[in-house]
Amino acid sequence: MLYHGLCLLAGRLSLRPQGLTAETRRALPTIPLSVLGMSLLVPRAAVVAVLFSLGFRTGHLPWLDVYFVTVNPWAEEAFWRGTIHRELRTWRHGAWLSSFLFASWHSLIIYRIDPGLCIPGVLVIAVFGRVLAWFYDRGDDLWPSTLFHGVIGDLPAALFWTWAVLAK
Repeated sequence: MLYHGLCLLAGRLSLRPQGLTAETRRALPTIPLSVLGMSLLVPRAAVVAVLFSLGFRTGHLPWLDVYFVTVNPWAEEAFWRGTIHRELRTWRHGAWLSSFLFASWHSLIIYRIDPGLCIPGVLVIAVFGRVLAWFYDRGDDLWPSTLFHGVIGDLPAALFWTWAVLAK
């Protein structure tokens, strides 16, 4: 939830007419390095232990799924397309850069699930991010990319995650 709060805050700040500062734009390439560092330093068992210490139980999965399919796409699109992509799209290959930044953040999750899937997963998510950027660019509107993100990306992932947890 902290991540989504930060996404929404950044999305709100990016609605300012002047957009992101030059310092912020120069710092964008550090995102993949930060994510890689977190992926290598935080053991999967620690993440699960933290979730369970906070009271997570398999009975919470339906509520987590609802949150994941409704709040997650909206928050991520406000940040990744409404802020990052909007700032980078005028650059040569800026749409792809914003898509790879989006994918690199998600590598943290992929690495926790299966480190062997990290590189193929990042490539798939980068293409997905590029499609989301295309939806956003069609009218400078977050709704098409948000709906696509939720229905095509997050809903199947939530259903798969729930099935995988309950099947054990």
